[in-house]
Amino acid sequence: METSRREAHHTPVAELVVQVVWVVGVLAAYFAGAGIHPLAAVAVLAATFGVTLLFARLSTGWRAVPAMFATLTLQAPLLCGLGLYALGLPLGHHPYLCFFWHGTSLQLVEAFAVVAALSVPIGFMTRLERGGLRQLHWFARRAAPVAALGSAVLVVLGAVRLTRYPTPDHYLESLPLHATIPTPRDQPCTPIENKRDPNHDSGWERDECATPEFNASPLSFHYHVDAYSRDPESKHFSLQYRTNAGYDRWVGMWFWGSQPPEVPVRRDDSLDAWVVQAGNRVAVVSLNRPRWGLDLSDIRKRVAPPLGWTLLAGAGLLVALACFGASSALGGLAAGRSDTGQEWIARRRGDLSLIALASVLCSSALLAAALFAGFLT
Repeated sequence: METSRREAHHTPVAELVVQVVWVVGVLAAYFAGAGIHPLAAVAVLAATFGVTLLFARLSTGWRAVPAMFATLTLQAPLLCGLGLYALGLPLGHHPYLCFFWHGTSLQLVEAFAVVAALSVPIGFMTRLERGGLRQLHWFARRAAPVAALGSAVLVVLGAVRLTRYPTPDHYLESLPLHATIPTPRDQPCTPIENKRDPNHDSGWERDECATPEFNASPLSFHYHVDAYSRDPESKHFSLQYRTNAGYDRWVGMWFWGSQPPEVPVRRDDSLDAWVVQAGNRVAVVSLNRPRWGLDLSDIRKRVAPPLGWTLLAGAGLLVALACFGASSALGGLAAGRSDTGQEWIARRRGDLSLIALASVLCSSALLAAALFAGFLT
């Protein structure tokens, strides 16, 4: 009787705190994943889960554990979406936190609506009574093994991919070095007249000069130096390359300061282009048509998903396997127990199934995104 009264007890203030903390935390995870890295979203989501579970435990007792893990499973689509978002960005893309979204304002609103929709059910989940939890347990016991099998397949595909291809952050290192554009220090700079011509087709209306050509056959590079300022520490350098027709084209990089650094140029035969890198910035140069960047989708057949994604999926799979083992051990203890003891064991086995299901779904979501985006096939 005491147990029933304790399980039926509700603390409205704690329940409100649970819902607020969860929704705000999931939105923060979305921001972290889109503005920093998808793994940052996982970390924020895990921290939010821990804090929310603490408050939920104060409100609903033992039911907080299965209810929170059931709610956590709903965040797998969010993590999958963040993975697809990251894989759809250009290589070397490092967004500002205020303008992280690589899309329209309408898409941003739609994403927020989806995140909110995936978070709101926590209010319903935390108020589930024993009958509702029994249904969740029934579903989890059947879905968790299937999800674990799918996770195992993704982990194997990710591991195989890692043995064959570099991760996106090591893709440039895997390309052969074509040339290194030297710094234009102490080079003469010839004024560019304010008109368009085949040699310097910049279109700028202010006083600029051009450094001598650096031959990196079949390419040639030079800088346009903005001479509007007499302060040597505030010059503007625009890196240019020459097309087959003899026209200047902007590489897509500029530098502020007294001198730009040396810039490596690498060759990608599959793209029939050259990849120019300066720090975290990446640009693509082609003699046939202008290109302003390199999307990860362009090289999805030649790179593996980030190492952390595979490790995360592997960790989630290990948690699920541990839950399956513990559930099997509990099943062996049920024989000879009273009805009350068997019911308690059945609930704990259901909880373990929910934990296993939430673990594999959320930890494998990023690799699932890589599969959907063609990075594992």
